[in-house]
Amino acid sequence: MTARSAEVFRGRQVPAGLAELRDRDERLESLKLIVRTISHNFNNFLAPILGYVSLIKEEVEGTSPAFRYAETMEQSARRAEAEISSAMFAAQPQRKFHPTWVDFTTLLNEEIDAWMGVLGSGSGIEVVRDLAACQTQLDDEQWRAAVRHLLKNVRFALPMGGRIEIGLRSVSLSADRAKELGLANTKGWVLEVQDNGLGMSDEILRKAFDPFFTTRPKSHSLGLGLTLVHGVVRLHGGQVVIESVEDGGACVRIWLPSIDPAPVGAVETPASPQVALSPSGLAEGKRILLVDDEPLVLEVLKSCLEKCRYQVQTASDGAQALKIFEKNPQEWLLVVSDLTMPNMNGVELVARIRATRPETKVLFVSGDSDASQSSGLSLLQPHVPTLLKKPFTLKTLSQTVEKLIAGA
Repeated sequence: MTARSAEVFRGRQVPAGLAELRDRDERLESLKLIVRTISHNFNNFLAPILGYVSLIKEEVEGTSPAFRYAETMEQSARRAEAEISSAMFAAQPQRKFHPTWVDFTTLLNEEIDAWMGVLGSGSGIEVVRDLAACQTQLDDEQWRAAVRHLLKNVRFALPMGGRIEIGLRSVSLSADRAKELGLANTKGWVLEVQDNGLGMSDEILRKAFDPFFTTRPKSHSLGLGLTLVHGVVRLHGGQVVIESVEDGGACVRIWLPSIDPAPVGAVETPASPQVALSPSGLAEGKRILLVDDEPLVLEVLKSCLEKCRYQVQTASDGAQALKIFEKNPQEWLLVVSDLTMPNMNGVELVARIRATRPETKVLFVSGDSDASQSSGLSLLQPHVPTLLKKPFTLKTLSQTVEKLIAGA
């Protein structure tokens, strides 16, 4: 995302005006913080599991039962990782935000067509759409996910079939109405998805956007769909409101402010070149300083780096690591550090290290899925260290370390 596009969208979002909308935003922010904390902890739990699975697979034959056991463990851990990633995407869509100029009408038609194809002819659901031509700036992937979740919710509201009306039209609101909805612009678009299904009670309606709240069987839903919709809409400067009566259907109404028609392109991060795993003693005579306050993570990272033939010295927090480093700054080939630690965090540690030896190479690791936005990394500009998100495999770690040491 370019700096200009970030500023455009930041200017489009203002706090919700109506008391109930302000309350919802505040409640969701608190719940999202809980999701983020849980995600950080789970990623720290998964890091040693996946790390040791990688080491086991390196040690045993591919045809052995132990290799199959390790693969099953890895698949299970990856499923847990995917669930965490889904929760983080719903709670904080800004982590992956790439707005481009999009034909919104075409996007909606494509997603509706795909959903109807999955429904099949025996669903008993009639879909009526009336979509005005609309081109605007938004994140294509996020909006496709939001529309899919909206339609999935509607499907569960119509278990015996029914009618869905989907409309998109331009609107011009009064200044007071725009302020009530928390919109920074009086002109824009409104997307309506209305059904004549089961509807919702007032109690369910109030909780509808909460993370992990669902009225469906747990095997059918994590309860993140409307949380994701809310996050995506608010991130784009819009507002979403549900109107419903129990046994009387529901209408989801989404407002999107219009913006300057000049397209703003997203800048994609180039893919990192692949580096072959070659634990061939590249660090002969040199050492890596490894810092993490989680003992299990520290142990598995040390084992993985030693597997690649590096000499590793460990420290359990930033203050201890700084003392070790300052005894002989020239000794360290690389510093691998967690970001969030007691006594001295990773950013402060690296700032102190660079004050002694500016050319020291650094790799940050973190279980916080939003670490790049929330950890103060910008304080280390213009040379922000590489950040590796937990959990990761032996191969990913070794590739990243060798790339940094080689100066790529």
